[in-house]
Amino acid sequence: VDAARRARTMRNHTATHLLHRALRNTVGEQARQAGSLVTPDYLRFDFPFDRALTDAERRVIEAEVRRVVREDRPVAPAYMPMAEAVALGADAFFDEKYGETVRTVAVESYSRELCGGTHCRATGQIGGFLITAERSIGSGMRRIEAVTGDAADALVAERFGLLERIASAVAAQTIDA
Repeated sequence: VDAARRARTMRNHTATHLLHRALRNTVGEQARQAGSLVTPDYLRFDFPFDRALTDAERRVIEAEVRRVVREDRPVAPAYMPMAEAVALGADAFFDEKYGETVRTVAVESYSRELCGGTHCRATGQIGGFLITAERSIGSGMRRIEAVTGDAADALVAERFGLLERIASAVAAQTIDA
């Protein structure tokens, strides 16, 4: 196992759960997961919604995910009967993929979903989180793409570098002026 690759995948996968809950908290329960992709480099999350997110909604979602990351909440997998998982409030959208016993992943006092993937031990391991895109992928279907950890750090450094080059090009003394 490539430990660095697995760690990046775990950060993105755990962040997908936080993104899902933050999205639903912000725009409503109808924004449920319709698909996702988790790679070491980024994550993407598809959901049914009839319009683009506003800039304010996007900022609220990012801020909520970052808050939960900073809170370093424990992430705990557990095996249990499907009925118990649903009774505990697990988000279950792909019922046909699961049998009588399911694996849930709970972020303490925040979210619980059916999931068989690899996750961080606590949300703080995610590091940074940035939404890089939100767009339509079809009628009534939206997609969010985001980065975490070192990829988020690299994106921030890249964007600040660009801002500094622009400030220099327009002869600003600082990026704030």
